[in-house]
Amino acid sequence: MKKILLINPPVYSTKGVVDITPYPPLGLAYLSAALRNAGFETEILDCFLEGKDIISSWEFFEMKMLFDDVLKIGLTSESIVEKIEEYKPDIIAITHMFSRQRNIVEELLLTIKMLFPRIITIIGGAHVTATKDSYDKTVNYIVIGEGERAIIEIASGKHGRYNQDIVQCDLIEDLNSIAYPDWGTANLEKYFGSKMSHGYRKYERFVPVQTSRGCPANCIFCTAHKTWGKKYRMRSPLNVIKELEYLKEEYDIEEIMFEDDNLTLNSKRALIIFNDMIKLDLAWDTPNGIAVWTLSEKLIDKMVESGCYNINFAFESGSQRVLDEVIKKPVKLKRAKELVRYAKSTGIGVGLFLVVGVPGETKKEIFQTLKLAEELKIYFPHISIATAYPGSELYDQCIEAGILREDYDYRDMHIRKASISTSEWTANKLEKILRSNRKKRIVKAFVNEPIKTLKRVRRKICK
Repeated sequence: MKKILLINPPVYSTKGVVDITPYPPLGLAYLSAALRNAGFETEILDCFLEGKDIISSWEFFEMKMLFDDVLKIGLTSESIVEKIEEYKPDIIAITHMFSRQRNIVEELLLTIKMLFPRIITIIGGAHVTATKDSYDKTVNYIVIGEGERAIIEIASGKHGRYNQDIVQCDLIEDLNSIAYPDWGTANLEKYFGSKMSHGYRKYERFVPVQTSRGCPANCIFCTAHKTWGKKYRMRSPLNVIKELEYLKEEYDIEEIMFEDDNLTLNSKRALIIFNDMIKLDLAWDTPNGIAVWTLSEKLIDKMVESGCYNINFAFESGSQRVLDEVIKKPVKLKRAKELVRYAKSTGIGVGLFLVVGVPGETKKEIFQTLKLAEELKIYFPHISIATAYPGSELYDQCIEAGILREDYDYRDMHIRKASISTSEWTANKLEKILRSNRKKRIVKAFVNEPIKTLKRVRRKICK
């Protein structure tokens, strides 16, 4: 029996800003379930969770390259090596989700190859799939796309052993055929009690769930279709409900985070799921946001009835022209505003996702977007600065136009740092606009919603 160690690596985080929090590793839990069903032994090592209080200096070539405002958080290389020596795996698979963590992953692969040359190494995840990145022969297999089948093929020896081989399997059509995530190996209990995990959590015992894969939208800043494809693939309502029942019975789960890109794209299916959830008495949230164009008053009512306590509306822009011609998102602002107002009338929490700084957007349209939050009386919207992720249409546009900052680096790939400059604004000017707007919103929040705002401040202080 081959032993496989699944690793979530340490992370980069911006000093003074909570931009990434420990999160139950859904992807690794899926891989572990697939491997165990195929007869392999697995263990999951979440280096971020295990070392979330450790801020370490860089080893090897990274020491001189570390940006002043960026920290590495997670287990040190020495601690990771100790874990590997203790478990003695035949195979190590590392997930590489975010482009920003590129140098961390490369350092980890280099350490493994230097100290454990006989261990087979695998890399996969969203960044790998979007960029088809290479890793200087420090890894044996690069998995492109969904990994459940690919990792079993590798572990079974189907692909032999290479210095570096790219493995890609067809997308899984029948999502009901995939085993539920292996939360036992992921040690879910360690995540319970955290106030923040992909946003603020309402209850202590929470878990992420994904009911579908694929997104037919064409938003220029997104790379999700690189991993999941554009065809919308769904688990059946019965399959989803049975997983929720299992989670509640086995782990006493109180809260679900639906991580779909398009939870409500098929409204008939969504209504069935939400209706069946009523009897489960679970709270739930949509951290990734909801596709606004899929919603209706009827669907919102059923969401509230089934335990949803917060809906994040993914508007992106306050300009219809920008939505239609620049971002290419199928949102109609007039209808979307009606749905937000209706949702607020039900008493449910309402969040707003906005993106500014997309090439082709004017400075006036940026202010239109910022004013949208004020118009809807949402004083703490989630405002992202357009980030050119490798594999996105936006990245290709920026490279072709030569508008990325000259010192643009993978570590800049996060949604609070501007890296694109156009004829309308510079990166630094855009950041100043957002800082100024944030101060104004906080003042208005205290004036219009003093109790709610004080609670929010207290929550941030006590997190």
